[in-house]
Amino acid sequence: MRNTDADNGELKSGLSLVISIILIYSVFTVTGIGCPIKFLTGVSCAGCGMTRATVALLEGRYRAAFHYHPLVLLPYIALILYLFRKRFSERIRRAMLIAIVVLFLAVYLYRLLYADQDIVVFEPEKGAVFRILSYFFTLFTK
Repeated sequence: MRNTDADNGELKSGLSLVISIILIYSVFTVTGIGCPIKFLTGVSCAGCGMTRATVALLEGRYRAAFHYHPLVLLPYIALILYLFRKRFSERIRRAMLIAIVVLFLAVYLYRLLYADQDIVVFEPEKGAVFRILSYFFTLFTK
């Protein structure tokens, strides 16, 4: 199989995406924001616990990794599938994407509604949007 300029461009694009995600995450970590969704809304996102799960996985603490997020391997599988997406038909790619989204939503809803843990939280009163709106509400109601 021959390497073309288009293949090299796609590889660079995928690599740029990964580097961008790492840089953005680093900025959020350094500024203390962490997850921007949780920071803004006070509600954990569907990927909550994924960073801790990845660190635990790299340290060989598999039980802890799956406790932090049971789908810890899925983003890496999705990345591999994305990098080799030309080997799959559009129908297969779409089915895999739908399956990934459904799995994340199912696990997220379960963890949000039923799990007895502190990883996924629903505390909108701690979100920046709620605090800003509360501040303005108190200004205008005095």
